[in-house]
Amino acid sequence: MIRAAIFDADGVIVSPLRFWANHLEKAHAIDPAPFVEFIFHGDFQKCLIGQADLKEVLPPVLGRLNWT
Repeated sequence: MIRAAIFDADGVIVSPLRFWANHLEKAHAIDPAPFVEFIFHGDFQKCLIGQADLKEVLPPVLGRLNWT
């Protein structure tokens, strides 16, 4: 039973078929684990609270992952 509907600013409902990490792996043959580690446990957390600049933190991470 649907109890609520959430709409974004333009009224489009987005319902992903799978998690983004699974999509990276299946669609692009990219192991999501290192990026997930960066997002949830790495310097990205410092970026969220203003202690680091994402423009400085992200390029080295992408380089290590060969995503450049």
